[in-house]
Amino acid sequence: MSQPFLWSDPPTYPDQFRSPDLSSSVHTQESDHRDHDPSWRAKHEDLFSTPERIKAHNHRDSIAFRHSGWASTRNRVALALQDSDAPASRVMAFDECGSRAYVLESLTQPGHYRIVSSKCKDRFCKPCARERAGRVARSLLDHVEHKELRFITLTLKTQTPNLRFELDRLYKAFQALRRRKFWRAHVAGGAALLEVKHNADKDRWHPHLHILVEGRYVPHTKLADEWRHATGDSFVVDIRAVKDNARVTHYICKYATDPIDRSIGKSVELLTQAIDAFRGRKSCLTFGTWRGVLLVDKDDETGWRHIASLNQLLWDAKDGSEHARKILASLWTYLEATEKNRRPHQGRSRPPPPDAPLFP
Repeated sequence: MSQPFLWSDPPTYPDQFRSPDLSSSVHTQESDHRDHDPSWRAKHEDLFSTPERIKAHNHRDSIAFRHSGWASTRNRVALALQDSDAPASRVMAFDECGSRAYVLESLTQPGHYRIVSSKCKDRFCKPCARERAGRVARSLLDHVEHKELRFITLTLKTQTPNLRFELDRLYKAFQALRRRKFWRAHVAGGAALLEVKHNADKDRWHPHLHILVEGRYVPHTKLADEWRHATGDSFVVDIRAVKDNARVTHYICKYATDPIDRSIGKSVELLTQAIDAFRGRKSCLTFGTWRGVLLVDKDDETGWRHIASLNQLLWDAKDGSEHARKILASLWTYLEATEKNRRPHQGRSRPPPPDAPLFP
């Protein structure tokens, strides 16, 4: 299977427009994987040689545009998907994410553009994860308005380097906690989102749950004791009253719906383990009175008009069209701003949680 075609540098405006470098960006030391295994390719040749697959290669520019901000990590995820024996259809969908892209302009805000394309919706695809975070946040915001919320973090003292085993422990412990009298007396309902990090020095995974809960005041010391009882060995918890429901909802959705922490994304081996451990597991769940709250919504193209395919705009810009360059510059500025706002701080896997006035 061919590698994804990725931008290594952003285009510059208005002096120059460079179309994507249409060559593989995988390092040679990463090439000893099923991607270059003739037997693996032959096994799935029926998928990777279809007319639809050939057609998708004609959309490589739009694929590069969608994934330009995480080229190296995306290559490693693609290799990890193959090493984890993911279905060939999943690997192909990940490789083609962003193809068949076209640009829309807002009818109510002329000059405001967005890109719509085919999407793999894989939880290890960063653009798809970013969009999923927005959908989850919007769904939760509709439900949490005017509610008194608390933000809880439950951590787990890991016992083994096996991530699937530790995630099973975490989920079973959280289920046990929700059955306890103390929890039922203080918490009416809520939503829990999973985040996973890895400590390279100790070779240990650190899964934890970020939870928005509705209910009464929850004493920290009592919650720690209850969590120790549920896990058998873990007592590190955090609980804070929420002053701004919108900010904290966006905060936890932003990071908890993206499983590729910096500590994981640099290693194909760790990504492979994470993909295996996440298979068939929900990373977002609701409970109590919030059970049944849908954490997804559908893409809505109402109020937008079609401009052109992204490929057409890319080539028009290359041929000197100022109008095409202006649209692409607007889209690129938006993507850069989005990535900058969500980029982890130097020296940390994640930025610290928002402080006052979000929390008292």
